[in-house]
Amino acid sequence: MTSRRSSSPGFDQMYIIVGIVLLSGLFTDYIGIHSVFGGFIAGLAMPRNPAFREALHSRMMDLVCVLLLPIFFAFSGLNTELGGLAGWAMIGPFLLILVAGFVGKYVGCATAMRGIGFSWRESWAVGGLMNARGLMILIFINIGLAQGMITKDVFSMLVLVAVFTTAGAMPLYRWALPEQLEQRMSPSAPEPKAASGTASPEADPVRA
Repeated sequence: MTSRRSSSPGFDQMYIIVGIVLLSGLFTDYIGIHSVFGGFIAGLAMPRNPAFREALHSRMMDLVCVLLLPIFFAFSGLNTELGGLAGWAMIGPFLLILVAGFVGKYVGCATAMRGIGFSWRESWAVGGLMNARGLMILIFINIGLAQGMITKDVFSMLVLVAVFTTAGAMPLYRWALPEQLEQRMSPSAPEPKAASGTASPEADPVRA
């Protein structure tokens, strides 16, 4: 029987895959588009076969989580200069961005969920989770900083907005949907048992 590891891409195949991604990023950077879009296009061009995706994921995820992600977050931290936010002239715009980012996702998503039939508790819970901003916003603002579209002060503001809103996502979720209530609302939750000595009308044909 063939083991699962033997179905993973070998070194030759991994060289080709990584080479395609790197060359795509190099090409898009050469023509004036950020290299991250080259990697995205390379991913679009790769096979949609689930076995291929799972094998590639199992080979690459350890390297990405252990090496590449920490380096990327460290790079973002090095670009963050909090000294420029010390004055009142910068605190006002920062608070405005924070409130706009929070309300836009929290209230907007909750209202949309309520509009399609969810309860207010479920809607506010989803709105809270949607406030989690992590890797994607850091990618976008790093691109904006590298291309000169935003200043380092704006970059620092957006990093802090991402940190604050992400930190508040889970507390907002639990405030709207406590764990006990979530378990009762879960479709897989067990049905409550009837009290001893009594039977429900559905279970008792005589009473029914």
